[in-house]
Amino acid sequence: MPTVLSRTICSLYDSVVDILHHKNNWKIILGSGLVALLVIKYRQPIFKHNPEFGDVFPNAGGLPIVGIIPFIVLSGKTTFQYCTYLSKRRRKKSFFISFARLPFFIINGYDDIKETLVKSSTAAAGRPGPETSLYLVNPEAKGILNRDYSQEFVSQRQACLQILRNFGFGKRSSEDRIQEEALALTNKLLEYDKPLNPTSIIQNSVANVICNMVFGSRYEYNNSIFDKLISNLNFMASFQYHKCIALYLPFMAKYSTYLQTNIKCQTEIIEFIQSEIDKNQEYLRNEEEQENFIYSYLKLMKEKSDDSSFSTEQLKFVVFDFFFGGTETTATAISWALIYLANRPELQRRLQEEIDRVIGDGVVSLHNKNETLLLDAFIQETLRISTPVPMTVLHKAIADLSVNGLHLPKGALFTANLHSVLHDETIFKEPETFNPDRFIQNDNILRPDELIPFGLGKRLCLGEQLAKQELYIFIASLIQRFEFSRVDEEKINESGLLGITYMPKDFLIVIKARS
Repeated sequence: MPTVLSRTICSLYDSVVDILHHKNNWKIILGSGLVALLVIKYRQPIFKHNPEFGDVFPNAGGLPIVGIIPFIVLSGKTTFQYCTYLSKRRRKKSFFISFARLPFFIINGYDDIKETLVKSSTAAAGRPGPETSLYLVNPEAKGILNRDYSQEFVSQRQACLQILRNFGFGKRSSEDRIQEEALALTNKLLEYDKPLNPTSIIQNSVANVICNMVFGSRYEYNNSIFDKLISNLNFMASFQYHKCIALYLPFMAKYSTYLQTNIKCQTEIIEFIQSEIDKNQEYLRNEEEQENFIYSYLKLMKEKSDDSSFSTEQLKFVVFDFFFGGTETTATAISWALIYLANRPELQRRLQEEIDRVIGDGVVSLHNKNETLLLDAFIQETLRISTPVPMTVLHKAIADLSVNGLHLPKGALFTANLHSVLHDETIFKEPETFNPDRFIQNDNILRPDELIPFGLGKRLCLGEQLAKQELYIFIASLIQRFEFSRVDEEKINESGLLGITYMPKDFLIVIKARS
């Protein structure tokens, strides 16, 4: 297809998507028709049914080519909200959908998710091949996040966890790093005397925790290279699959400005990571010991020279996973927390009183956690109601398995809808109401099994413990030093945008130092 025509089609498609995103009207038919006319062939894999594992999954419907996307847009809901809505209307919570060209299963509800990810943890631990992804910079699915389940995956995950533990991942030394960044964050916020959106500043601070561990150094807020990395992370995090024409027409990928910008952002981060790897390889050759993840991995790779799963290419994408995954989810949750504080001054006052009583003007420590029940409950409720990662990364069944009497066949793709659990009114009373007190009973903190913002099973978030530490120290430090309020009487919007994470819409907040 000629380049000019291809780019024209991409531009036209982007315009149609923008219209559909903002106006739920008849133009959805026009958009679907445009895509359909451009498709030469449409195929959907047919899974062989094995009755030994249960009945066939119900099909939630959809249109050729675009699948269920038009119905999601017309509903005014996000993908995960729409799937939660469908699950409440069905006898069987879980079902099959087609999202554009990609057919997969949605596992809803705590019982179904637990049965899939825990009871059948190994069978459910696979990842789809790179051909299902729009992330074209990692065609061999290296790293941890996108790597298929295998013995190599297990050994890589174990090696990475061990290296991180050596650097205090989940221990005291990681606490010191977070405290350092929390101080830098609060000092930076003191510079502002006008309403602002603090999201990028928060991202800088959280990213610096990861940089300190992975690269062995932190970056100042005005560092141009670091600012560019954060800008790239922002674009990647806000990337919306349904707006990309390549999801429907893969051969159009190289003509899609939206997708190519995303690839450029990833490539620039990967090039930066490669430069850090090169630097540490030189240190290793000169036997100049360094205290960072990259150096430790290279050292281990040298020791395990007969293990082909260790390579600089694998290391590059492991670090990419840490840098992206370890920054966006935590920073998003902190941004949500500030919105909830600004919209609820009475709750904010109670939290300030608790922190003043327990910590005073001292440095926030994880040792304080047992004495700050309301703060602990506030963080749990923030993760529950905002659900920064509402649906897990796609899994692949590596063997037949059963989900509540339904057959999930080998090779099938599926995702667990965590939102369907965290917003289940049979588990959390009045789930759309922000209420941290639901997690406090008889002066004890409640940690229900159903509170699963980080997922379950063998693909459980690698950085869960670090994220929990960061959330406690950052949020406590912010409440300790500042008062957060709305710009005017109108509440800050508590509905978000779904990209890679579920993030707040653009907002302004007044941040005032406490006297």
